[in-house]
Amino acid sequence: MIAAELSDLLKTESSGIWKWDLDTDYLEFNEVWKNVLGFSSTEIDHNINFWLDLLHPDESVYIMHEVFRCRDGIIPVFRATHRLRKQDKNWITVLSIGTVFKAREADETDYFLCNQFIVDDNVNAHDYLRFHRDLGFALSSTADLSEAVQLSLEAVLRFYTVDAGGVYLLDHETDVFELIEYRGLPDCFVEKNKHYSAGSSMGMLMKNEKTVYFQCDEHSPFPEEHDETDRISINALLPIKHLGKLEAVIFLVSGTKKDISPSVYDEIEGIVQEISGTIGRIRAENRMRISEEKQRVLLEKLSFKNIFETLLIDISIGFIELQGNALNPGIDDALKKIGIAVQADRSYLFQINEKAGTVSNTHKWCAANIEPQIYNSQDIPISTIPWWISKLTKHETISIPVVADLREKASSEKEILEQQNIRSLVVVPIVHGDDLIGFLEFDSVHRERTWNDDIIDLLRIVGNAIGNALERNRMETELRNMYHKADEEARMNAILLREVNHRVKNNLSEIIGLLYAQMRYTEKTKSIGDFVPSLIGRVQGLATVHSMLTDSGWKPLKISELARQIISNTISVKPGGQRIFSTVPDSDVKVNSNQAHSLALIFNELVRNSIKYSLMDDEQLRITMYIHQDKSGIISINYRDNGSGFPDEVIRMERSGLGIDIIKNMILKNLQGELTMLNDTGAVTEITFTGENDIERTDHD
Repeated sequence: MIAAELSDLLKTESSGIWKWDLDTDYLEFNEVWKNVLGFSSTEIDHNINFWLDLLHPDESVYIMHEVFRCRDGIIPVFRATHRLRKQDKNWITVLSIGTVFKAREADETDYFLCNQFIVDDNVNAHDYLRFHRDLGFALSSTADLSEAVQLSLEAVLRFYTVDAGGVYLLDHETDVFELIEYRGLPDCFVEKNKHYSAGSSMGMLMKNEKTVYFQCDEHSPFPEEHDETDRISINALLPIKHLGKLEAVIFLVSGTKKDISPSVYDEIEGIVQEISGTIGRIRAENRMRISEEKQRVLLEKLSFKNIFETLLIDISIGFIELQGNALNPGIDDALKKIGIAVQADRSYLFQINEKAGTVSNTHKWCAANIEPQIYNSQDIPISTIPWWISKLTKHETISIPVVADLREKASSEKEILEQQNIRSLVVVPIVHGDDLIGFLEFDSVHRERTWNDDIIDLLRIVGNAIGNALERNRMETELRNMYHKADEEARMNAILLREVNHRVKNNLSEIIGLLYAQMRYTEKTKSIGDFVPSLIGRVQGLATVHSMLTDSGWKPLKISELARQIISNTISVKPGGQRIFSTVPDSDVKVNSNQAHSLALIFNELVRNSIKYSLMDDEQLRITMYIHQDKSGIISINYRDNGSGFPDEVIRMERSGLGIDIIKNMILKNLQGELTMLNDTGAVTEITFTGENDIERTDHD
């Protein structure tokens, strides 16, 4: 037990010792200490300030600074020669050596133990005191490694009148000692001994991490591998360690082969401790700055990726709901958000007119003080940009870091880009099925730059989302025209509904195919994780909604029937060997097509979350959903499973994943409703929103 060991140590009669309890701040002195300074037990205040008040005014600031640095773990050992005031007001010079003892048991506390030895009060002691104090202040005030090493070496050489010496700094990554500071060494030696690997004979001697003093008759030849004329003899090797880790080695050289007196070993060790704390602190701070910078860069990349993925979710969900004339401002807004996110100066959407054989800029966004080029980019003949179109037709991305470096085969494109002051750009194709229907372009005007592969992959998904929205809008326009033409004949209405179902399902099937292709790619690159499978589940849910709406003649749907369909589709791909049971009592509560789209996405995410998290603890999952609508039109949906429930931070809305973000977005933005998450023998999700006043209204009305 550390408490017992320290208690026994206080009883020693060899030196004055005091113990400082760092938890209670209680100070305890042994009898030797009291007798030397002439204090009785009743005259002592058991507080650290009592001891500090005994320090000489010229030394108190420095000594207090060093004691607290040792207490806080900045230096491993407090060592100093200084003066203390005795009870009779006279001064006595002591050598204080202290360190912190960490508690080893739960019921123990940390202690600072200081051992004090009386030093003869002569000129040498005071010289050392002033020297040590000045060196300590100089070292503690610098944050520059070169300056600290220079101060340390000059101090050692000056105080001990050693002829020459140097400092080798250990590079922990390469395991190589590098000579970074030296005094009084011949040029031929410095030139040949700038570096030592840890595996060399000299490197192994230095990495031994032990202080070595050589006497005249045993001076170490240094270095062994060179000619006799290149060798010197050393008096001492002094390892500089911080928190048990070797940082550097000081070597001292005496041309007259004068020994270092053993009487000053302790003083040298004291200076080495001071140097160790400073050099170790500075190197640790430098390593921390480098580590923090690397971490900052990594976090910036991860933060950008998360922000971009969240932005992509919002854009994709928004495009699902945008129809008719609302699509155009929606695309402009998406181009603005993406352009700002990727730090582009311009972002464009170009659409291809196959019949006319032209391509035109239909949507754009420009940063401030950037001249738009939309009016110069209308009805461009495809024949004038053959290299560009050939790559896009193959569904390839065009990334041009330096427009000026484009080769002769892209001379036409280079001329157009330079006329628009474009220095760098990236272009991603917009494909529907196997057909190129347009492309997205992101320009950099002020500087040359390169967009990395992760950004380009995400931009391709943006292009797919915009392309799907354009095609869906085109198809819905065609379907509405067909509907009006067939409105006069009931027989044509049935044909139209079948055509709606056929066309929409085909369109969604193509979207799913594209997303599966993207998923296979991301499985190789690992750039966006579970994001694509989540989108696939949402699209499958939308396919279910479209099919049900078609069967009902695009009339309001019963929520209970929709829920059963979505739950059934989602659990159909559950892992093998797992049993899932669902209960959705029949309800007459209905919603229109827009609300049905949103609920399909919400139900899909709820079931995916139940399968993903609840089945981790139980191979049998039970899902129950209750649906109710009160007289005021408020619809309530209660979804619950028998899993382990939500984490507390999720319930408090302090943490969420992609699935929960989608649920919240759909409820708050699309349904204008409220979301409550709680635990009741499992995870419970409560959703409330207002049903449409005109419940019979459909998307075609």
